[in-house]
Amino acid sequence: MLIFLSAILILLIVGGYLSTAKSILAKEEKEARNVLQKVINEIELASYVGPGYERIFYLPYSINGLKYNITVSNYTVRLTLKNGKVWIETIDIEEVKGYFHPGKNLIKNVKGMIYGT
Repeated sequence: MLIFLSAILILLIVGGYLSTAKSILAKEEKEARNVLQKVINEIELASYVGPGYERIFYLPYSINGLKYNITVSNYTVRLTLKNGKVWIETIDIEEVKGYFHPGKNLIKNVKGMIYGT
């Protein structure tokens, strides 16, 4: 009987741990995709409005407690977490230079070229 109760207790603990781990990963995925989409939206807005557009926007300092890096090149926006996980989305805009990072960002459209700083 004691062995049976111990086995049930272990299963409950392991199940709770797995449920928590799954929840953390889902939160990380959602936050990463939100940040990626925000950068894409800012690039598309700068392109749509046209030359002379300039705006400051902010990105979170971390995603689920992890630092991250964003790169834009060859029609893609790539977000890489410090744990190695990567999210990539394509965009229809080639003329993007500079970079986007956690915290304060400036995006502008200068003669059709989108710059991030």
